[in-house]
Amino acid sequence: MINKYISILFAAALMTSCGDDYLTISNPNQQTSAEFFQTESDIDLAHTACYGTLYFQGIFGQWYDLVFEMRADLCYNESAWRDYANFSKFQYPSTNWECISYCWNHYYEGINMLNRFLAHIDDEAIEMDATKRQMYKGEVCFLRALYYFNMYHLYGPNLLLLTEPLDEVVFPESSNEDAIWNQIFSDLDVALNANLPAVRDDAELGCITRGAVLAMIGKAHLQRHEWQEAADAFRPIIDSNVYQLVDNYMDNFDLDHEFNSESVFEVAFTDATKGTWTEFGSSQSPSTTQRARYFAPRDVGGHSDAQPNYFYLQEFVNNDPIDYGIRTAEDKADPRRRASILYYPTQTLYGKTYLELGGAPEIDPQYPKIWSIKYSNGTWRTWEDEWSPINLRIIRYADVLLMYAECLNNLGRTAEAYQYVDQVRTRKSVNLKKLADIRPGMTQAEFQDQLEHERILELGAESVRFFDIFRWGYLDTEEGKAKLLQHDYEFKTFRPGIDKFLPIPQNECDLNPNLHQNPGF
Repeated sequence: MINKYISILFAAALMTSCGDDYLTISNPNQQTSAEFFQTESDIDLAHTACYGTLYFQGIFGQWYDLVFEMRADLCYNESAWRDYANFSKFQYPSTNWECISYCWNHYYEGINMLNRFLAHIDDEAIEMDATKRQMYKGEVCFLRALYYFNMYHLYGPNLLLLTEPLDEVVFPESSNEDAIWNQIFSDLDVALNANLPAVRDDAELGCITRGAVLAMIGKAHLQRHEWQEAADAFRPIIDSNVYQLVDNYMDNFDLDHEFNSESVFEVAFTDATKGTWTEFGSSQSPSTTQRARYFAPRDVGGHSDAQPNYFYLQEFVNNDPIDYGIRTAEDKADPRRRASILYYPTQTLYGKTYLELGGAPEIDPQYPKIWSIKYSNGTWRTWEDEWSPINLRIIRYADVLLMYAECLNNLGRTAEAYQYVDQVRTRKSVNLKKLADIRPGMTQAEFQDQLEHERILELGAESVRFFDIFRWGYLDTEEGKAKLLQHDYEFKTFRPGIDKFLPIPQNECDLNPNLHQNPGF
């Protein structure tokens, strides 16, 4: 299975440049990329190292879930690490602060590695199978598109680096929105035409598939409100019969059901070789993720830095016309609530009940002592640490169905969109009534409101919500801020149109006179 562990030493070697060239003798311990890329085996190693960038702390190793969850409206952060707690309130101790700089640095370290690979993959002097060459190129172009997609939603239009890093000092200029999006679509087009398989065999699980490429194309168009283009990308995924919803909702977040039929794109982790997290400024993370520890209760070694808020908890009881309340004897709320949030007195995780883990007999609407369950290791062990082996499901088929329904609704095909939401609602372990039965004949605006609600229930705490509120324009206006503030008190200090993006690390702007700081910072 690819990506269960990537050689960090080789990744570091790929990022090394030759430095000063006053000596004519090459240093065998400091190989240049031109010297490295000689054979098909070298390409294979470089291809593996490109996938290894997924583990960088600023990408998926640590900060991905935290930075996107904390800037949305479904959780709150009262961390003992006050700088981090303030980050969730859009107040930054410095534009060079850890999360801001790590994400910037690690995404660009990753992009530079991908650029090195792409600079050599078409070298005809390297003999290799043409189909394999094409597939490798498509996979790496997908990763570069994904990284620029995430970078745009973090920092806005940023540096667009597409060539192999040079030895001499250069000062690339800030790019613009059209250029960033055009490159994302260009890279995804390469991936789409790379003849990637629809299904990977066991040895290649974790490698990019055609379905993952189509899903990213759809997501990119969706963010730009290009509804027909997005629908045209999602539809072949649905028609492929490759994907289906798993019966048990929780199978999407545990260790035992990785790469299941619902997984469209998944980042693989393992604790077989844990590595070290001691050098927190390094991109060279272990092959594990820290997500679980940041979300877990403190009593079992967690940080409780991303706790579900009262709004998120309440959404599960507003799903049908009958409001069953927060805690009833039968707890008739949406079954996904107990699969998503630890809040009920008799719920158990890490071998303890909710109350034994520090939960409160009465839920405080301002600071509810409740915890996210998704991706928790508490179902199979009694503690949490920074070496979680559970794979992150970045794109699920349920998300594809709901995004497709959003496209249809915006295209004026609301009646047709119902069936795709109802597929998600009637999953075997969820088994809710169909919208077509309880809310027939909704207007386009009413359906959009319902869809926003459905996406919270299905995808909450999966680092999807920020992209949603970004797409729906809530981050751009005072009206949008007011709505988010009703959900999450941390939006009190949010500045519409400004805080939708992070600041660029100021030390990067100081080093590069052509790099412009984001407005408002």
